[in-house]
Amino acid sequence: MFTYSPLSREKRETRVFRFSSPRQSGSDRISLELGHASLDDDSLQYRALSYVWGDTKNKEDIEVNGKLFSVGENLHALLQTLQHHGVESWLWADAICIQQSDDDEKSWHVQSMCDIFKNGEFVYSWLGPGSEATDVAMDFFSDWGPRALKVGVMEKLWPTYLPTDACGIQDITLSTPSHIYIQRIRRYFFPKPVFEKESTVEDASSTNHEWYDLARFLYDLLHVEGLHGTHGKFIISDLEAGITNLLTKEYWHRIWIFQEVALAREVLLMCGEKFTPISYFEAVLEALWKFCGGFPMFFHDFPLRHGFCEQFPSHLYPNKAILVRQLLCRGGKVSLGTLLLAFSDKTERPLYRATDPRDIVYGILGLLSNDDRHSFGNVDYTNTSWVDLFTQATRSLIKASLTSDSYARERVYTIGHCLPRPRDQPSELPSWVPDWRDVGIKGLPQSLVDPDYSFHDASDSRWSTPYPILSGHDKPSAIKMPGYCVDVVTDVMEYDNEAKNLLEKDRPSDWLARIRGFTKLSKSSDVRNMEGEDYVWRLMLCFHHESFLGSWLNDRPDKTEAAFYIRRLMRQDYPDPQTFQYFLFGSLPLHISQELMVQWKITNSKDVPDTVSSKIRKSDDDTSRDATVVVDGKAQMESKTVDPKCLPGNESISERDVRLFMDGKIRELFLQARSKNSTLFKTAKEMLGIGIGDVRPGDMVVILQNAHVPFILRPRPQDGDGIATNSGGSGSTFTFGGEAWVDGIMFGEFMKTNPKEEIFDIY
Repeated sequence: MFTYSPLSREKRETRVFRFSSPRQSGSDRISLELGHASLDDDSLQYRALSYVWGDTKNKEDIEVNGKLFSVGENLHALLQTLQHHGVESWLWADAICIQQSDDDEKSWHVQSMCDIFKNGEFVYSWLGPGSEATDVAMDFFSDWGPRALKVGVMEKLWPTYLPTDACGIQDITLSTPSHIYIQRIRRYFFPKPVFEKESTVEDASSTNHEWYDLARFLYDLLHVEGLHGTHGKFIISDLEAGITNLLTKEYWHRIWIFQEVALAREVLLMCGEKFTPISYFEAVLEALWKFCGGFPMFFHDFPLRHGFCEQFPSHLYPNKAILVRQLLCRGGKVSLGTLLLAFSDKTERPLYRATDPRDIVYGILGLLSNDDRHSFGNVDYTNTSWVDLFTQATRSLIKASLTSDSYARERVYTIGHCLPRPRDQPSELPSWVPDWRDVGIKGLPQSLVDPDYSFHDASDSRWSTPYPILSGHDKPSAIKMPGYCVDVVTDVMEYDNEAKNLLEKDRPSDWLARIRGFTKLSKSSDVRNMEGEDYVWRLMLCFHHESFLGSWLNDRPDKTEAAFYIRRLMRQDYPDPQTFQYFLFGSLPLHISQELMVQWKITNSKDVPDTVSSKIRKSDDDTSRDATVVVDGKAQMESKTVDPKCLPGNESISERDVRLFMDGKIRELFLQARSKNSTLFKTAKEMLGIGIGDVRPGDMVVILQNAHVPFILRPRPQDGDGIATNSGGSGSTFTFGGEAWVDGIMFGEFMKTNPKEEIFDIY
């Protein structure tokens, strides 16, 4: 078997290999010559291999310097392809050139990985075995890529302003101011494309040929048959299937790919027997997503574009590896947040993965500035744990939030992004540190409160710098944060956690009954005299995607009828079908009424004419804003609402329709509450709040300095038996319990009492 010879660290040696003749004549086994080389040698020429290790349990034997050596199946397939194409240059691959069993050598190599990929002639990026569909797609990129680069797709469609310190991938990809390029291209398409013979538009190519050439390229791209969609038919062309397959390869999810692709001088993408430069790949994709299929859809009124790229989900492109490469090519700065964060818990695909969790940090260090990299010290696989690295990464992200500009501030990481862990799932991580393995797969959890209802500011901070932390703590697992103690949790509503199926018919009804019982609401059904319970329903609506409904439960005369509806909804008090539509629709703004009629499927009743929704859409003018609203048989005037003439007749909605509609809304509320794992609680001062997950009696409700929502902190047990022996006094330490929403303190009310500032040690 093969054995490694030691490297000279003083000479910054690594290993490189090339194909050689097999030891036995006629053998088809891959044979390699492996030697040492110094990274400081300016004459060194080599090409690096970028690939996914895959399942390393399945090995293939090769020869290295005449000795048997085992590699994974995926690397073996890559080597076979390179050998088949006659590659003779020196090569570098981590599985062969690094002695993986030697943590010391591995640490040194990882520290130098950025130089290895930056200094190579180019990088072979192996996406994996191909198929007929991927062959078609790779040929498409090779054919259209040169022209895409020539007409300036990457320069003209790429954002002219890049917030390089922003932490979220969305901030970078959606930041083109005013989309200046839209008007420069649209002029060649409207009222009729200048490229068509019958067009009467003057040919502008002589006055601004660079924009003309780009517009002509995009026009021709729209005529590619394999991309023109199927108009609702569930048929996908080989080209569409191939592009989708390439973009969903596991390759793009591996954390090491970020720097291997981003730092390389040139990248040659390989899939099966097909090759294409990554510059062709990204230029054509940029055109497809930005011009044709992605955001912004600035040619939605162009008939030829209809159905174009309809098979491509918007989340496929750009992936982080390509985005970071594009950013660095333009001289941008890559922050830790840009690499690690995704501000959603609805990620359609993994963002990054690593077999060794430490690689989630080590795998991106080469992309960071020296200052950002300094806080992590030297790469050390022998003495540094993944907990240490995750903790330091989180601390660095929170510190970075203190210096973020106003544009990026809403996209920075804060302690609020770390959800409390379930009681039965202990973790080695500090309570304020998320498990970055989960973030890479699922994205960061969404806030407890719907972002569309985010006008709250519990600390009355006027949106100043978020969450200051105090330096000088002698324990790396702890973080010091200033804030204010509000109250102590005394009672928590329990859920039926033993039920296995959240969609069981009666679960939402049980949930509402539990809420009414926990808050001790009366059994009265007179919705006109229940103002005292509105705070409960306002609280329950705060985290729902229709959280604007909660604003109707305030003491506002113009929202009285809407408040009646919400009270009935939450009590499952089904109104008379003859008054339901006016009771509901007449009190709502026009655009909401349209949603209720069209999206909420009330118009799907067999008695509702097909013209109803079209009539509603046409009624959005000044003459249709005053409407007669019927509530419990009484006529009232409501301004700026939908014209009742556009609503279906009284006979259109049956009792069954009403029940299905209201039950459906309750089920949505219930599933939203459970998906966020929300918990209703009371405090000693008789406040009512919602927290996340494992809220317990004895927990503290606090407002951290500059925080926009309250948080739950749990006094740490001091006696070792899991029971808290302190209640938040001087010298207390805490674990983090996540965000909370507490009625009556969300808009700075508590801060007006001039509370005493405290320092919280959070572990």
